[in-house]
Amino acid sequence: MRHIFTVLAIFAALLPLLAAVTPEDCNASWSALLGGGETRIVGSKQNEETASKIEAEFKASGLPSGSITFNAPAFRPGRTSITANGKEYRIYPMAPGIFRPGNFSDRHFSCRLAYAGVGSQADLGALNGVELDGAVLLMEFDCEQEWLSFFRLGVRGIIFIENPQSGNREAKDKLVNTEVNLPRFMVSASDGADLRRLAEKGGIGIEVDAEPSRLENVKVRSPWVIIPGQGPLSNEAVLITAALDSNCIVPELAHGAQGGANLMLLMETFRRFTKNPPARTTVLCAVNAHTSNYLGERHLAWNLLMPRSDVEKMLDIVGNDLRIDEMLLSHYTKFNLNPPTREDSELIVRLRNLMDSTTGKNYTVKEPIVDMA
Repeated sequence: MRHIFTVLAIFAALLPLLAAVTPEDCNASWSALLGGGETRIVGSKQNEETASKIEAEFKASGLPSGSITFNAPAFRPGRTSITANGKEYRIYPMAPGIFRPGNFSDRHFSCRLAYAGVGSQADLGALNGVELDGAVLLMEFDCEQEWLSFFRLGVRGIIFIENPQSGNREAKDKLVNTEVNLPRFMVSASDGADLRRLAEKGGIGIEVDAEPSRLENVKVRSPWVIIPGQGPLSNEAVLITAALDSNCIVPELAHGAQGGANLMLLMETFRRFTKNPPARTTVLCAVNAHTSNYLGERHLAWNLLMPRSDVEKMLDIVGNDLRIDEMLLSHYTKFNLNPPTREDSELIVRLRNLMDSTTGKNYTVKEPIVDMA
């Protein structure tokens, strides 16, 4: 109960601070922090630039600060477009499934674009006699999960028409929790209206140019700063976080306005607290990879709560690996190989039986080459 009242007291202290922020302040802060970085999906240039801005401001304060760096999965959407009736239309890859990004099987191909509405019985009746095997289907975003049934008919993929009024439930209905590859894309409402007119009466021939989307691991940062408390409660610590990244059902269009507002308020709290330190020590952290199943929060919790003895053991393991890598590097950088020389051949012969003990234990230097071979 004591902790609940402590949290309530902290929020009560923050309310006057936030209420004092004027619209002009908001506009200036938003532009300075997020100008050009409204879409901050993990691994994007905008994500990295936003992290750098926050990290630099924390560091400039002279307070204890830094960044938690870790690997996170990043979705790299490939540029995809279709050409219908001589006009090119951009379509955007949707969020990947568990294992697959949802790519078309070919980069360039011709096929038919047919319109299936929301997948109702009336929409199915309108498609009577239309060959769907190998076609791309155009559907309204508000079709719930009816789109899934069309893959049984052999369609190559589905393009959803954007509906700005759609809710979160419709977006969730377009997620794929399976290892099966289901190509899904979104087209803007205006372009979708054009395509609907072209495709709703039996379909139209289209050309598809699809750069494959991909998944890869990238390094991201969660900047943090510690503001020492003033007074008898300074030995108590308060943690305040805001998500740095953004994501949505169409990652490339993830503007993350709500997350951006939270991030902006985190920075405003930082500026006010540096001028008027709070009673309790406060840790502020812009958590990255929040949208990757709270990966940033998990790394933050590990760094804050993991017993020091366990951390030291892991640091010892990492330090030992680094010493081995440096030892091997000292030997292998002696090779020229451009072009190979007689000295290179002689060095390879010496490596056959060379043992190195500079790391504190005997190590066979040729082992990495043998493993690679």
